[in-house]
Amino acid sequence: MARAKTLTLVCGLGVGLFLSGCAAPFSKELLVAKPVAPAKPAAPATLPAKDGAEACLALATSLATNGHDADAIAQFERARQYDSKVRGVAHRLAILYDRTGNAKRAAAEFQLALKEDPKNPDLINDVGFYYYNRGRWAEAEQYFRQTLQLKPEHKKAWINLGLALGQQERYHESLDAFGKVVSPAEAKANLAFVLMTRGQPDQAKTLYRQALDAEPDMTLARGALQKLEAKKATSENAATSSRTPTAKVTEATPAAPAEAELIPIWPRAGS
Repeated sequence: MARAKTLTLVCGLGVGLFLSGCAAPFSKELLVAKPVAPAKPAAPATLPAKDGAEACLALATSLATNGHDADAIAQFERARQYDSKVRGVAHRLAILYDRTGNAKRAAAEFQLALKEDPKNPDLINDVGFYYYNRGRWAEAEQYFRQTLQLKPEHKKAWINLGLALGQQERYHESLDAFGKVVSPAEAKANLAFVLMTRGQPDQAKTLYRQALDAEPDMTLARGALQKLEAKKATSENAATSSRTPTAKVTEATPAAPAEAELIPIWPRAGS
């Protein structure tokens, strides 16, 4: 019981709420002091630096897993206060800062992480993805290639490299990179995704159709194609209506399934 109380105090109010099963945002009402009978002050609870850091790391990991990014950041930072040499914090903070839109802090944490663990392929891949998300395709490509030099079977890096090459209009190289970890048809669907993001929907639809000719059960490609076709039909109907306001629409615009997403295809689990 004494250790449980100590852990509750180690990482601040957030820990107490989390351990009690409350995942809702903190309420200001919780901080309002209520009258209590005078009591003898208790000595502050303390833990060794290593134990305090581990407690905050465990909480931070759970918070991040459940999408509470801001609270997770606070707990990772607190873990670092307990032990400035705790490993892995910079990498996880970099991802969280990037996810919450703080690019400057993310970049700083990635640099710290690279100094700490310069041969970590997962870290280097994440750095590449940081640059990819900012449209810095050539820099992203360099990091993805570094990842693959360290770990040639790194499936995420192959997909990310294909995306970066496609954004640089190196389409044959892009298909080849995708093809290292997915089927030829899925590689075409991924290149179609790149073309779609580059504002080339007609070329994207051609590739999606080719992918589906080879693999008709490719749900993601079919959903993406339906979305693109529905968007085109909507635009054409809107243009027709603006030219002939009294025209009667006799057929509803086809809609894509609600679950359809315009995303790349990743390697199947266990493949």
